[in-house]
Amino acid sequence: MTAATSPLDFRPHFSSVEDPRINRSKRHQLMDILFVSVAATLAGADGPSDIADFTHEKLDWCRKFVPLEHGAPSHDTIGRVLALIKPAQFQQAFLDWIASFVSEPAKDGEPRFVPIDGKTLCGSGGAKHRDSPLHLVSAWATKQGLTLGQVAVDSKSNEITAIPKLLQMLELSGAIVSIDAMGCQKEIARQIINGGGDYVLAVKDNQPKLMEALRAFFTERHEQEDFADHNCRRQTTSERSRGRDEERSFLIAPLPESMSHFGREWKGLLSIGQVITSNSR
Repeated sequence: MTAATSPLDFRPHFSSVEDPRINRSKRHQLMDILFVSVAATLAGADGPSDIADFTHEKLDWCRKFVPLEHGAPSHDTIGRVLALIKPAQFQQAFLDWIASFVSEPAKDGEPRFVPIDGKTLCGSGGAKHRDSPLHLVSAWATKQGLTLGQVAVDSKSNEITAIPKLLQMLELSGAIVSIDAMGCQKEIARQIINGGGDYVLAVKDNQPKLMEALRAFFTERHEQEDFADHNCRRQTTSERSRGRDEERSFLIAPLPESMSHFGREWKGLLSIGQVITSNSR
């Protein structure tokens, strides 16, 4: 199946990228250059020269997807075009294309899990004009192993502002978005629900009232051993990692009446949970 008949066609997603060249200088179509640049980069190319070499070597394969009527573009042409296109347009087109691989409901009925997490780039703290290390907030499609989007911030504390921007890039319909405690914010929860998704948010001391209510509910369940009376479901997993045996116990319950006011404050809040982890050698 060629790109022309594939529902995951490259071209419709990148058609919104504006061609910065004047007509008389267009020996190669913009779509040709964009396709070979993305394909070569995914194959490990680093820069215009590598992209040009890739296109020469894989010309017949590339022509299954784009015409390349005048053969492979030179590295000068590739470098010039990539320098002139608008980065924001290309980024959005690329994210839309990647999202098309995971936007369809899973055939096996499984939901789409989209974890959002932040990582600090080692060695970035000494960069010019930057006092603190660069921090990337990323969204992942776990089943496909794809990065759906990234937003760069100057420090971990800015994840709160980066996460809403990242969510705007994503197709949330039918997805379950998980975020650590930094993203446990009412506005973020509302944005996910309004986008057609569901959320799993970790709760720590940055939400003290919610944290205390959760602690009180589950502490009472453990003390009284009345999990079934509150429709609590339990699941235990075990695995060996880094020389340790790790066991996790998961408890999940419908939002209890005693916490119903949180349901009015947190849009879409239906269930609460607890995770208990134990390690042994």
